[in-house]
Amino acid sequence: MDLMHSDVWQLMQNRQLTLRKRIWFGLQLARALEFLHSSSLIHRDVKLQNLLVDAELNTVRLTDFGLLKSTGLTGQSLVGTPIYLAPEMVTNSSYDISADVYSLGIALWYLW
Repeated sequence: MDLMHSDVWQLMQNRQLTLRKRIWFGLQLARALEFLHSSSLIHRDVKLQNLLVDAELNTVRLTDFGLLKSTGLTGQSLVGTPIYLAPEMVTNSSYDISADVYSLGIALWYLW
């Protein structure tokens, strides 16, 4: 298991990341979600605080799988971090992997 240094949100608050690093981290987050979704899983709490960075600031790992759900089940519960929630989650409508994609968009906006 890799030893992780910090989370991306904390590094962003401390202004420790170049634009190149932020883009690289966003790409890695998108790839992690692509893997989860291809495995029929929804993370449901995608946020920069759940994206841990190694000491060299080269690799990120998506963490906190406590709300992970199979895509075969219809989601309707209000879970996750409010500012990252897709509209269908806030209104207690059914949702799928697109809710993670919405959260990815919010994370990428913060990375910008």
